[in-house]
Amino acid sequence: DGKEFKVTDKITQFSKFIATTVEDSNMVDDHIPMDISSELLQKILEFFQHFTYDLSKVKTIQKPLTSSNYAHITDEWCEGFFKSLTEDQVNEIIMAGSYLQSPVLFDYSCAYLACPFKTISIDELRQKYDIAEELTPEIEEQIKKDYPYLFKDLLPQQTGNDNN
Repeated sequence: DGKEFKVTDKITQFSKFIATTVEDSNMVDDHIPMDISSELLQKILEFFQHFTYDLSKVKTIQKPLTSSNYAHITDEWCEGFFKSLTEDQVNEIIMAGSYLQSPVLFDYSCAYLACPFKTISIDELRQKYDIAEELTPEIEEQIKKDYPYLFKDLLPQQTGNDNN
């Protein structure tokens, strides 16, 4: 939308897209056109500024997530930042994280959306996303086979002592 933002060159630590664009074009004080709205870019820059554009201040998000409490995974500021956004805005930030090739932005925003899934029931999930269709046992087994890590904490632990 034509709005320009002045940022530190340290932003290249957070975005491979920006780093590559600057490197390839030997830009010094020029602008980089982006397919991101100025409102969304302002939020993204606020997020990066929280870390003072320093990757050493970023906590690595463990996968699978180790907690359903986002503040335990990241910090209270990040939790407040994402809570201030709508789910649609968080989804836009996820897409922007992919576009900007920013693992920090992508991982932090995905983790924010994923945390509630660690404690939400199937019925709550169906209601939230308006899913009326029941899974057949065959589809459910295929999902468990394809994505066993999703069910790791839900399935009974098997031991080497089972004789079944």
